[in-house]
Amino acid sequence: MKYIFLLLLVFFCQKFSLAQNPDSLSKMIFEYSVGRDATINSGIYLITEIIELSKKSGDLFTTSAITRISSWHNEERTQYRYDTTQINISKIRKTKLEVGDLIKQLNTSEDNFNIDFILPKLTNPSRKDIIAVSEKYNKKQHFQKNYLDKKDRRKAIREMKNFYQLDSFLNIIKNDSLENTFFSHYFHNLSIVFVGRKDTSNYRCRFYEPFGQPFKKIIKNLKSGLVIKKISNLKINLAIQGLIPDISLLLKAIDLNAIKESYINWYIDTKM
Repeated sequence: MKYIFLLLLVFFCQKFSLAQNPDSLSKMIFEYSVGRDATINSGIYLITEIIELSKKSGDLFTTSAITRISSWHNEERTQYRYDTTQINISKIRKTKLEVGDLIKQLNTSEDNFNIDFILPKLTNPSRKDIIAVSEKYNKKQHFQKNYLDKKDRRKAIREMKNFYQLDSFLNIIKNDSLENTFFSHYFHNLSIVFVGRKDTSNYRCRFYEPFGQPFKKIIKNLKSGLVIKKISNLKINLAIQGLIPDISLLLKAIDLNAIKESYINWYIDTKM
């Protein structure tokens, strides 16, 4: 009986890992969605982008389709429309995509949510970027003459350009997790599906969390149904960046540089 149990365990472990072996994969799908509750206002309430990667050979894949779907309704919510656009992929530069690294990172947790890993990946914001963030959050007055003198304004901009106290900011957002918060009106999500010959694997993240971390691996368990395993690893973001085309809407959200806006807003609130 013991040996039968061991054989069954090996069989099921192999089955659930097949779709994560590049040789067994036939397709990968990135589904990126950003939107709001359809009951709020009129107009476009959801934009979905679906990127399909098809196997070339081994762990080499190529972008085979990019579809964007805009969901719209009128003010009375009596009419709904779904506009589908197929994006021209003939000029995509990334044609030979190695998916092995993404599979590895999605199954490996690493403690790299820190300044040593993140800072070298960031590009320094310009003065124009900083002012744009202040305008977006109605804080432009912080840069006016009657708020700070010229010397202090210059100091603040210089420090933001050089990510002054970025480590403190990262510690705050890392510990102030929104993971268990329910957002009823807005959403910003990514799903990654690996399609194998016999099974599929699914990973999800929400961009309410810093950098979309942690990712969640959705496992179908015969006894307990769906099992969710959390994986925290910023190398996942870098691996995804290397696979998706430059024209993708997902590129900006998955980029570690997406944190710059929040950092600038935090600096203005706490340091000025």
